[in-house]
Amino acid sequence: MPDTEFPGPMPDRRAGQDPQPPPSANRPVASRKFDRVDAAIWRKEFDDGKSSFSVTFSRRFPDEHGEWHTRYTMGDRDLPHLKLAVDWAMKQLLMRDE
Repeated sequence: MPDTEFPGPMPDRRAGQDPQPPPSANRPVASRKFDRVDAAIWRKEFDDGKSSFSVTFSRRFPDEHGEWHTRYTMGDRDLPHLKLAVDWAMKQLLMRDE
């Protein structure tokens, strides 16, 4: 999960595709799992020494063959956990030392 915007055009969701973020060697500064929803907070450093934070939310699930997949869209059953994840991320960012 990156700290940048999704590259290129958005895929056709009717085909069951989700936007895939570019691979990143960075690690989140904080992360937490809320049942089916994962939250991660990322820090982006700029050349001028300033930084900003972004948050990604995802969910992982196995398909009928047992292979795991990651999606960045949420279903109706994910919304209560997404709300908890958003509340957690807000609290983390508001309480950070900077």
